[in-house]
Parts: sequence; structure tokens; C-alpha cells
Amino acid sequence: MLADLEAPQISEPKRLRFRTGQRENAWVKNCVAIGLSGGFLEPLESTGIYLIQEAITNFIELFPSHQDSKIARREYNRIMNLEFERVRDFLLLHYVATTRADTAFWRHLTSMDLPDSLVHKMDLFKSTGRVATYETGAFKLPSWLSVYYGQNIIPENSAPLTQTLSPDTLENILKETKSKISYAVKTMPSHETFLDQHCRA
Repeated sequence: MLADLEAPQISEPKRLRFRTGQRENAWVKNCVAIGLSGGFLEPLESTGIYLIQEAITNFIELFPSHQDSKIARREYNRIMNLEFERVRDFLLLHYVATTRADTAFWRHLTSMDLPDSLVHKMDLFKSTGRVATYETGAFKLPSWLSVYYGQNIIPENSAPLTQTLSPDTLENILKETKSKISYAVKTMPSHETFLDQHCRA
């Protein structure tokens, strides 16, 4: 890391250690664990803020009345467990699909037992080319595709619908899509211009 610095080093690197995991139940009695008190996975995709937002949003939606909140607590904990599971699976995919085996770290990751939920997602994509989707979750279709293809996980089959189209039709659709993306990029303002127009201090 130090060899790639583009400017003079001004301090020693700080090594951060963290313990991954989550509480079994984030909402217990009249206490709700949000943020680091509820759990932490790792900083690769900076999901901490997302999980805080989801925790707050879900708590507000299930905010208890004067009645017993046992059912609301159970639903909140179910939702937050799903959120953590989906983030965990996406993060794990970055590591376990690698072909690296040059250190004990990478050898451990490629031989570890995977959660059933991630095994299902990977098997589905390998077999059908479909990404397991769900209504909520931090990472949508483009993110999953980027990691699958980036880790050289290529589907063995294509969606049956694509097989009903001729190669020429598919090529035309792809060309049209590329053209639309290029046009959109050219007509968008630069980041600096956008900030100047909408977020000027």
C-alpha cells in the first residue's frame, strides 16, 4: 500500500480489527440495537450506513402502540435477519468464488462451508443465468452480475426466452441498448457541474 502512495506519507498506517456478526435478535423487550450495537459485517461494500437506515425505517414502520409489541418485534427481527443475510451472502461471494490459492487465507475461503442461502443463489445463476432477486436488499441485479462475471462465474445455460430470438435480433437489441447508454452519458452533466447546480455550499 505504501509503495503506491502518490504523495509523501504523513503517518503510519492504522490496522483496524473488527469482529463480524450480528445480534440474534435486534429488538428485545424495549431495546432496539441499531448500527454497531446490532452488528457489523465488514467494510468492503460500506453496508453499515445502509443497515442503519433499514433498521430505523423498519422500526418506524413497526413502531409499537400501547399494545403488546411481541408480534412487531418478531417481524422486525425477521426482516433485519434477512437484511444481514443478504448482505453477508453478497460479501462472501467476493471471496469464495475466487481462483486464488496463494495463501492460507484464500485456501481457507475456497474450502469453507457456505450458507445454504448463498449456495442456492450461486447454483441458480450457474444453472440458469438468473439472479435470485427480492424486493428489499442493498444489492440489486447489476451488483450481483458484476461480481458473478468478475469472479468468472459464467452461467451454463441462458434464459429460454433468449433462445426464441435470432442472433441478429439479439445483436440489434444489444446495439440499441449500447446506443441509448452512450446518448444518456453524453447528455449528463459532469459531476462537478451537477454539484454546482444542485448542491452548492
